[in-house]
Amino acid sequence: MSDNILIPRLAIIGVGLIGGSLSLALKDAGVVGEVVGCGRGKPNLEKALELGVIDRYTRDPVEAVKDADVIFLATPVKTLGTVTEELLPGLKPGAIMTDGGSVKGEVINMIEPLMPEGSILSLDIRLPEPKRVGQRPHFRPCIVVSVVS
Repeated sequence: MSDNILIPRLAIIGVGLIGGSLSLALKDAGVVGEVVGCGRGKPNLEKALELGVIDRYTRDPVEAVKDADVIFLATPVKTLGTVTEELLPGLKPGAIMTDGGSVKGEVINMIEPLMPEGSILSLDIRLPEPKRVGQRPHFRPCIVVSVVS
C-alpha cells in the first residue's frame, strides 16, 4: 500500500453522482486504498465497477462497511437514519462516518443517537458567513465532529 493512503478502506453507500465523484477524487489524489460501493441498483453498481469508480460492490450495507475506515453516506437525507440503522452491525470501532447531504441538523438528530460508543460522526456544516462570488453566496466550511462515548 502506498505511503499516501489516508483511507485504507472507504465504503460509499449510494454510488451515484456525489458518492462516485468523491471516490474518483480520492482515487485521483492517491489517498484511498479500496473503495467498496453499496446501493440498491445492481446495474448502477456494475457500471461504477466497470468505470473504476469502485473496486468492488455489494448490495448489503453491513457487508459494505465491514472493516471500512471511512463510511460516506450518499443517499437522500430522509433515508440516512434508516440506512445508518441497517449498516450499524458492520461498523468497526473507530470508523468515521460522514455524509454528502446538504442538511445537517436533521442528519445529526437522526444518526447521532444510533452511533455506537467509540464511533465518529463527522459532518460538514455551512456557517452563515457567506462571501459573494458573482450573484451566489459561498459559505465558509467547517467540520463538526461528534465522538460518541
